[in-house]
Amino acid sequence: MKKILFLFVLCSQFMNAIEVGSFEEAQKLALGTNKIILVDFWATWCGPCKRMDFNTWNDERVKSAMNDFIFVKIDIDKNRELANKYNVKSIPNIFFLDGNGFSIHNILGYKTPNKIIKYLENYNISTEIISIELINQYKKPNYYNLLKLISKYYDFTLYADNDLKGDLLHVCSLYLDESNNYLSKKEENYVKKKQKIELIKLFTLAYNFNFDKLDKKISEIKIAEIDESNYFDYWFLKYISTKALGKETSVMEEQLKNNELENVITDSNKLYAFYLKSKEKKTIE
Repeated sequence: MKKILFLFVLCSQFMNAIEVGSFEEAQKLALGTNKIILVDFWATWCGPCKRMDFNTWNDERVKSAMNDFIFVKIDIDKNRELANKYNVKSIPNIFFLDGNGFSIHNILGYKTPNKIIKYLENYNISTEIISIELINQYKKPNYYNLLKLISKYYDFTLYADNDLKGDLLHVCSLYLDESNNYLSKKEENYVKKKQKIELIKLFTLAYNFNFDKLDKKISEIKIAEIDESNYFDYWFLKYISTKALGKETSVMEEQLKNNELENVITDSNKLYAFYLKSKEKKTIE
């Protein structure tokens, strides 16, 4: 009963508030509400920051749009470690972050209310589709939870418009860079884990529909060098690039079925359908 009452009070406070007091609080609320964190790095001595406070953040239209975000102001003099983490050299510096604190986009310098509203409209996205994976990685960061989150992020990109899609694919790259923290050359499975990461990096080309480059990259990899645990990733990349470039796939399909890798065909066809929709949309435009 006490837990229910606490959650009710917390939600009531959040509904009536735009700004939270700390970065850690912002993360927890973002993860719990499937919202994006909006961070304003500032300082008391910063003239443009004061103008932002008076003209922009105080604008009623901006306030209304910000209700869809978790907003937190970070004084760089009091939070130097956090400012360094995001390589903040100049202010005001505004970041859009996911619940784990990974940067989706950032904008530098003073911005008028009209400009900020455009950014808020563009990055007003729900992270519900990746919420479980975001929370799992937040609570227990490790190699396996990280890969599940990256996989979900790739799927997330398929539902985003072109501008946002590039930002989300960049987030995938940031998470992939993070994977080095969970690998050790001393562990028995290091080689196949490292190989898997290298293959998943190529998924960025697949989900960005850059199949010419993907085809060249995957053709440079010898199947004999692929660990059995990474067969799906390799053949997914091989099959989708072959299919998207209009090459014959029947022999490959038979081979995949004989090796119980039908899910490669199924998952590739799902991505291929999004690719066709993208081509149709470009034709209409």
